[in-house]
Amino acid sequence: MKKKHREILNTCQYCGRTANDVARFAVDHIIPNIQNQISRAPFLLRSYTQDDAGNKYLSRSVFIRIKKLINDFLTEQKEIRI
Repeated sequence: MKKKHREILNTCQYCGRTANDVARFAVDHIIPNIQNQISRAPFLLRSYTQDDAGNKYLSRSVFIRIKKLINDFLTEQKEIRI
């Protein structure tokens, strides 16, 4: 004899939805959206670091500049102005 899935009848006191309604929404809307974002990730990352021809954008190390500003401030050589 096959067991039937029991629907959880507890409803949210705020929205009135059952747990099964929320699970169906996740399967129908949230999971496909996440899959779409994951499939687009490589293209988006490339577009942030390269132009259409594949040439890398200029890079700069902001960490070196911030470290210099902090060190200058701590040694009281300069006031921090960014």
